[in-house]
Amino acid sequence: MYKAISRFFQTCLAPVDRACNFLFGSKYNPLYQSGTIAIVMLATMIVSGVVLVMFYRLAAPYESMIAIESGIYFSRWMRALHRYASDAAVVAVLVHIWRMVAEGKTWGPRVLAWTSGVILTLIMLAIGWTGFVLVWDYQGQRLATIGAELLNAIPLFRGSILHTFSGAAYIGQSFFFMNLFLHMSLPLGMIFGLWIHTMRLNRPVWFPGKRYSIAMIASLFILSVLHPAPLAGPPDLLMIGGEYPLNVFYGFLLPLVKWSSPGATLVGAILLTIFLLSIPFWLRPRKGSEPQKSSHIQAACTGCSQCYQDCPFDAIAMVPRTLGQGSEAVAAILEDYCVGCGICSASCSQIAIGPKSLKPKEQLRAIRDLANQHPKASLLLIHCGGQDSGQLFVERALKSVPGAAPLELTCTGVLHPGSLVYALRYFPGVFVFGCEPRACKNRSGQELLELRVHGERSPTEPGELDSTKIRTAHGSRAEFDDIVAEIEGFAASLKPDGTKSPLFTAPSKVVRYLRSALATALLLAILALLSGVQYSDRTEHALLRVAIRIPLQVVETCRDLSAEEQAKTLAHMRKTQECSRVPIPYEAEVRIDDQVVMKDAIAIRGVRHDKPMLIENEFSVTPGEHRVQVRLTPLADTAAKAGEAPAGTIYEIGFNSKFTANRIELVSYDANTKSLRHASKTTEEYK
Repeated sequence: MYKAISRFFQTCLAPVDRACNFLFGSKYNPLYQSGTIAIVMLATMIVSGVVLVMFYRLAAPYESMIAIESGIYFSRWMRALHRYASDAAVVAVLVHIWRMVAEGKTWGPRVLAWTSGVILTLIMLAIGWTGFVLVWDYQGQRLATIGAELLNAIPLFRGSILHTFSGAAYIGQSFFFMNLFLHMSLPLGMIFGLWIHTMRLNRPVWFPGKRYSIAMIASLFILSVLHPAPLAGPPDLLMIGGEYPLNVFYGFLLPLVKWSSPGATLVGAILLTIFLLSIPFWLRPRKGSEPQKSSHIQAACTGCSQCYQDCPFDAIAMVPRTLGQGSEAVAAILEDYCVGCGICSASCSQIAIGPKSLKPKEQLRAIRDLANQHPKASLLLIHCGGQDSGQLFVERALKSVPGAAPLELTCTGVLHPGSLVYALRYFPGVFVFGCEPRACKNRSGQELLELRVHGERSPTEPGELDSTKIRTAHGSRAEFDDIVAEIEGFAASLKPDGTKSPLFTAPSKVVRYLRSALATALLLAILALLSGVQYSDRTEHALLRVAIRIPLQVVETCRDLSAEEQAKTLAHMRKTQECSRVPIPYEAEVRIDDQVVMKDAIAIRGVRHDKPMLIENEFSVTPGEHRVQVRLTPLADTAAKAGEAPAGTIYEIGFNSKFTANRIELVSYDANTKSLRHASKTTEEYK
């Protein structure tokens, strides 16, 4: 299953990879740098968010957004930059997740990175959700209402949260302050989460590079100026649905809830989260087929610590020596962190470390066998087997240089410099083709190889390898023509006539820049389109909403305590009377055109049965004139039984109203008049 699923994800990703390699080149392919792009977007969101909060007013959220949009020279494009950066972060994270599954980087030592990544993704969505609520346009209101409906599906929160968005009460500053606090504090918490996410990586890369980062931010800036972020109309809690620009990246739950139900959507979200968190435990190779972990011969170790510095996954530690003589500290394998990449085997001059199947002795044997099979080979062509285009590249290269002898390695980073010295005994030259460093499955294999070949990293020294007989290159299918031309020139230079290698035949800079600019413009246009897709959830029916929250009605009975009863308690706790409070149960009845649509007892809430009475019901009504009657009466004469009066207040309201399609008629409780009231506008509109 592991191989089948990984192959499926790779198959889906490969054509997109090839397209991006063609458009941007493998060096600047955004799919290879999705993780670092997400971090750049997070930094952009934090900086722009700090600026925007200076223009935001908790007392008038939507009005402050109107004011921000009116600042065409600064605040409008700053808000758009904030929006588009958050949208781009979602795309980058989704691509990152897809690539990790495709490359099998979810299990074993990578479990911590995967699980923390899933949690960070959920936090990112929560940050975006609170941000849209702070805008408090109609889309933000819908997201807040859907969030309340999802929480209402949980028994612990049932009733009280949903009542906030019923239109019966004014939504105060405390609600927006809570969202603002979460919106600003969670991104700061993500920095700590990112440290956990990368803590098992040696030399983690958080940013894609200065030029690349500036280019991304500049592109989003241009988009922000040319296409301001959409802003929906003002909120209206008594409107069933409307037409508004829906942000697909964060508002995808809106159509899901409409299509199913809040409870089903919540269950689906929980199951999806559990599924993602459980991927490392079932999407892994079968037992016995995992990559072989490195082993170490301590007696042969010189303690140079080069393998410790080169390990991409921080799976090597320097510990005190217990065997042999020499340095005080030697390398030791941390098996829980080792992924079996074998890069350490190329770092050791003593060949004392690495997986057995990837040690240089195996490379020497393979080179010797190739030399026997191709005694007159023009050069040795070594390529990385970790990329799907490696074999295609070899087939293409052999057509141009027929006499080449191909050798496949799991990663060019495992190629030991001693193997190159040995290969030059049998072959006129060696050409090594590897992955683009940013797409290397072992993170830094090609990069370390090139440093070793040029004597810039141990175990080689400057001049130790004949650079005229060794050539390295990396790239993707998009660079095949250029790399094959380089191989042809390199093979020609190895001939006795000493023909020089031709210049690198890359496309002109103008063509490459124009191609990349057009592709970037297309991606930005798609991002802007998905950031505000016109969405409609209007209906042709009307609603009667009964959202009543009334203080609990109780009957209190008291009796005088005798002197003997008072003497049984401590002096500072003595009281002359003992009272008991009995809640009065109520029944709610709702009639529409003299037809009973609801007649139920109101549940007494709270562990101590002391919570206010709460009714939250909606009734679908055909548009037109209707007579509505709502009556709340005591179920039993509790007070009369207790010998007290009155027995409980009767709450009642009746009215004729013209119901309009897509609108809500509200019946709620007015705390000032202590009676039921009818409204066809929200409290904010009345204010």
